Amino acid sequence: MKLKTNNYYKRFIRYLLTEPSTFLHTFNTLRHAARFYQHSLLKTANRAYLLLRRYGFSPQEAYPLGLLNPTNKKNESLGFISKAAVLERQHDINPASWCQIIKDKSIFYRYCQALQLPIPNLYALFFQGASGWNNSNHILISKNNWCDFFNQNLPEKFIIKPATGSHGDEVALYIRQKNGFVNHKLQYFESEDLYELLQNHPAYYSFIIQEALLNHPSLRELSDADGLQTVRITTFIDPQGHCHIEHACFKPIVGNGIIDNHNNGQYGNLLSHVNIKDGTIVKTVVTTAEHKERQSVHQHPTTRIKLTNFQLPMWNEACELAVHAAKQFLPLRTIGWDIALTPTKPVIIEGNQHWDPPNLEPHHSTNIF
Repeated sequence: MKLKTNNYYKRFIRYLLTEPSTFLHTFNTLRHAARFYQHSLLKTANRAYLLLRRYGFSPQEAYPLGLLNPTNKKNESLGFISKAAVLERQHDINPASWCQIIKDKSIFYRYCQALQLPIPNLYALFFQGASGWNNSNHILISKNNWCDFFNQNLPEKFIIKPATGSHGDEVALYIRQKNGFVNHKLQYFESEDLYELLQNHPAYYSFIIQEALLNHPSLRELSDADGLQTVRITTFIDPQGHCHIEHACFKPIVGNGIIDNHNNGQYGNLLSHVNIKDGTIVKTVVTTAEHKERQSVHQHPTTRIKLTNFQLPMWNEACELAVHAAKQFLPLRTIGWDIALTPTKPVIIEGNQHWDPPNLEPHHSTNIF
């Protein structure tokens, strides 16, 4: 899918010329690709320019998909779609003023509660320099209010995450220990420390405090990981008001991380294309620091359990939940739902109004919308 406008191309070039970190990252990507494909840096850069100008692929996006190979034909059918091209379409059909209800998870969760959609138990909302809220409908204003809440009202395990974060940034698991709390990085906090951490966080000003969910037993067995693994189910409501599931992606965790995000391979987790008809895994890929191109994976690296044809539990229920939720969020017409498959039921973790294109295999992802 080609870009309708050159806006993304122009923005990327501007960042390239004005942001040293963007320039350095792009240069390193092109240099690595040139070595990998055994071509000159100039030929690789020319290929990257074509992909950026015509289709909106940044070099960092194109490399894992195998698109930076200079031997590829200029006019070939890529079989993939760029984030920029998808964003153009998403902006066309999702009203910008309504996207905030998805982007800010403090609003999103309260909205889901009003709609009686299943979400993790919401314990509190924290806002720097403003009153907070807890699930007993108490207003938390002072430091003492918050410290009392931390000490007396939170369960043994809970999650704290930024209300406007993405890609798993700053998500933390806390466990009670003695008179305080220990996070997943083994850092100890007393209630006063936890308050100061949230009140003075340099990057985020609002936070969600919520239930730490468990994986369905079959998913726990698959990965041997306690971190919550979700499935992304993307919905689209057509002009006639009919809701369609466009594609689905499961995110198996590798290792002891608490998040299932992929983030261009930075976390070492996997991405699995899911057959939307029956909830079985079709193909799984991984991106690593050693191999920037995505590599196919046929079994889980930790447990050696076969991934291909693995049956996700409660698939029909998860799809029904995504479709039901999508209709409640109109006039937003396309949302990527991250749904946890817990031991008892599917639970909505978040929605994404600007979901990433499903580039897990060629000739699949261009048939969207």
